[in-house]
Amino acid sequence: LMERKEREEQEERQKSAHQRNAIADICQRNQTFRYDDIGYLDAVIAFSIMLVSDEACEQGTFQQSDGLHLCASTALSAKLLARLFNVGILGIQKTTPWQAIEPGTGDTWSYYPHQVHWKFAQDLDDRSYPAVMALLGEIIDEREDDPEYGQAVAELWRMLAYDDALDHLTQEVDDYRLPDLHVGPKTEEAIWHALEYFSIPQVRREITNVVKNAAALSQRRDFVRRRALNTIPGNLISYVDRAVSEGWQVSPIMHNWQNEEPILLTVLFNRVLGTGLPGFKMLSNGVLKSSILADPNAAGS
Repeated sequence: LMERKEREEQEERQKSAHQRNAIADICQRNQTFRYDDIGYLDAVIAFSIMLVSDEACEQGTFQQSDGLHLCASTALSAKLLARLFNVGILGIQKTTPWQAIEPGTGDTWSYYPHQVHWKFAQDLDDRSYPAVMALLGEIIDEREDDPEYGQAVAELWRMLAYDDALDHLTQEVDDYRLPDLHVGPKTEEAIWHALEYFSIPQVRREITNVVKNAAALSQRRDFVRRRALNTIPGNLISYVDRAVSEGWQVSPIMHNWQNEEPILLTVLFNRVLGTGLPGFKMLSNGVLKSSILADPNAAGS
């Protein structure tokens, strides 16, 4: 037993040393970046991080990124952090815990974005980080004059909208103590169908209504709880179809716009689109395609 414990401790020490070496190597990457050449969507993401984190704005560093509330879910914010790392905007600090890095075979490795201590790359033109944030704001304010604007808006809205709907669905299912939600193709189709016709906060309302109905079914003696959960995607599609055909006014579910909505949502509507809260209440995927993406200049074509 003692030999096995010593062997396990030795293996743990070897693993931590390997991971520390990996961090030391990774920290040499993404030292500098030309922010004048940043893509529009990346500018919005980087600006939002600096907006919500004083440390990121002043020193270029930040950690505990899952607490920044960039998006509804930490899963999407992790993907966005990885996106900025992959294009060279974010680097990894030496203070990153070794548990955040998982070395693979050879030179391969993986990491947990929300455990990493991040650092924005230094500007090649030697701007300070507050000056970089100001530059990012100027790029964002170009809006339609930037050739990437339309596609960036569409990509960001769709990411945030689907993420918000799925997060809201998961929370509602949990609140009603239904079985764990399995997200399959039918659930994905139902969410996108709702977002095609209704805004993010209106889809929240529709999801709340269908989950409430499923919870009521689950209380019946002749209805299995798992079967009640499985009615949600089909009922959401039917709810949307009826709301559209009968012209229902679907009241949105709102959170505090300034303090509770994800920062990327408020930046998107306040700064990028310039429509604020009224735009948030009405923008659906259908409206997005018929307005922003229908404008050749906005779409960058």
